[in-house]
Amino acid sequence: MVLVPLEDGDRCEALVAAGKQVLVIDLNPLSRTSMTATVTIVDEVSRASSKLLDQVVAGERESGYWDNVAALNAALDIISDASVDV
Repeated sequence: MVLVPLEDGDRCEALVAAGKQVLVIDLNPLSRTSMTATVTIVDEVSRASSKLLDQVVAGERESGYWDNVAALNAALDIISDASVDV
């Protein structure tokens, strides 16, 4: 698993092509990086990193299948709902 904390579509594509599982943190669920990654966290980098570190230190773990497309669609739904409320 490789963490790509900053938007870097070229690097993400190269890592996935090399058979690596890639976790990215990106504010934009429609970016090439987000859509190419194995796992995308749609959030601000420092906030997401802090939460991720807290879960790792606490030993919190979820096993199972991750559907990145479904996660990106959920993020888009949240963004869409928030923009309607404005």
